Amino acid sequence: RHLAEGFNYVRSNNTIMAVVLITIFMNLLLFPYMQMIPVIAKKVLDVGPGLMGLLMAADGLGALIGAVLIASSSTLTRHGMIYLGGSLLALFVAGMFAYSQWYFASLLLLLILGLGTAGCCCARSAARRRRSPKCWRARPGRSAPKAARASRGRC
Repeated sequence: RHLAEGFNYVRSNNTIMAVVLITIFMNLLLFPYMQMIPVIAKKVLDVGPGLMGLLMAADGLGALIGAVLIASSSTLTRHGMIYLGGSLLALFVAGMFAYSQWYFASLLLLLILGLGTAGCCCARSAARRRRSPKCWRARPGRSAPKAARASRGRC
């Protein structure tokens, strides 16, 4: 019953529905690129394990830089736009990475891709929380009984 209430709530709130759909889309179409980096490094870019490791790290460095920029901004209010913009940037750059034949261009593209994923992943929670009533917000550390009471509308 509680699961059905959650699905009904998501369907009734356009913003939350958009967040859920974009998240599913990103998980299906973007994030699997990480598993392809070793193959691309070896077969396309013709580099060894050391330089392949740098390719893998570039995405993480870009995500760290993006997360620090987002977290340090005290005037950020348009979380939904950052979420959508970061998602679109990451998808666009992943497409460019797929066609890259040069190592340093690929390294730079993965750094930029990391910035996009930071916008996608950091702003997603804020966008979801800002558009949900308090009794529907999941908080870290909330126990199962409290979550069950919240789903029945008692916060």
